[in-house]
Amino acid sequence: MLIGVFYLLLIPYSESPDDMFHFRRIFEISQGGLLSKAVPGQTGAGGNLLPGNLNANLKEGSGYAEVLKNIGARVERNNIGWSSFSNTALYAPIAYIPQATGAWLARLFTDKVLLIVTISRFFAMIASTVMTTLAIYFMPFKKYIILLVAFIVVAFLATQRSSDYYTQIDNDCVTEIAPHGAMNYRYTLSTYDETGAERELSFETSRILTDDAYLCLKVAPFRGVVTWAEVQFDEMPAAVQEQYGGNS
Repeated sequence: MLIGVFYLLLIPYSESPDDMFHFRRIFEISQGGLLSKAVPGQTGAGGNLLPGNLNANLKEGSGYAEVLKNIGARVERNNIGWSSFSNTALYAPIAYIPQATGAWLARLFTDKVLLIVTISRFFAMIASTVMTTLAIYFMPFKKYIILLVAFIVVAFLATQRSSDYYTQIDNDCVTEIAPHGAMNYRYTLSTYDETGAERELSFETSRILTDDAYLCLKVAPFRGVVTWAEVQFDEMPAAVQEQYGGNS
């Protein structure tokens, strides 16, 4: 339990891959939305109507300084709008029951985003601790194996810091794949990190993307591309802009 609290405080909101997309799914379920809605005209794309500012004014991978700066950010309850989270919308609600329960209870007395996030994480930690304890209790032999596996998984997830790579969509480089989950297409493109170093990456999407659009890809060790978002040319690092001719 103490180790769980340590990791809960060590890893700020937005630091883990897909953190914000998971929280949108958690918030959706805490409001009673067990099933996400499909985006009209977009195969495999999902989301729902949610209050504004669930990101707490943060971007993925913002770090502690930005989190502390926005510690008072509040859920905009009166600003309901469409929120897309296709990569987590397909997950069964049962996986989020502990977190959603925590978020539901937190929303009864606060609208501070980071406090709701922390309480939902605390409930997830309790559920994980209980399940691990039961697994150890019922393990007929070598109980330490369960404990060892649990520590390895937690340590692995805690160190999964993502890196940013940038690319430009070329629809000549997309292939249709057998549908699985929400994914129907695979792109394989040349990408560049903030120093301009090139790396070829593949990622899957639910739909054909806008040709020539610029993307920021979040890439985690072992997992590869975990999420992506469209960006403007002038939002990319200077070294990346140079790779695309220095003009939009």
